[in-house]
Amino acid sequence: MVASGLVDEVQSITKQFGTHNQALAAIGYKELIPYFAGEYDLSTAIGLIQRNSRRYAKRQLTYLRNQMSPSWYDLVEQPATYNQMLMRAQNFVNGLDR
Repeated sequence: MVASGLVDEVQSITKQFGTHNQALAAIGYKELIPYFAGEYDLSTAIGLIQRNSRRYAKRQLTYLRNQMSPSWYDLVEQPATYNQMLMRAQNFVNGLDR
């Protein structure tokens, strides 16, 4: 995210809208506000973004495991499962797999 221009993006948003914008509560944005205020350095901000992204991903997985019955596909290790995954997705979209 940082390599793709996140720091410049957040700087632009804060200049235009200030630091109390709802969009700045998102992961990646909220960690950079204290960096701009000089509370910590960029490497600390990046570490916080990484940590908070991992925590959010873990919460998402916990939710999926407890609320739904997901089917997991590892397309890297088992690329042949792509067609099976695609067929299940098409069936879901067409209302055949609900």
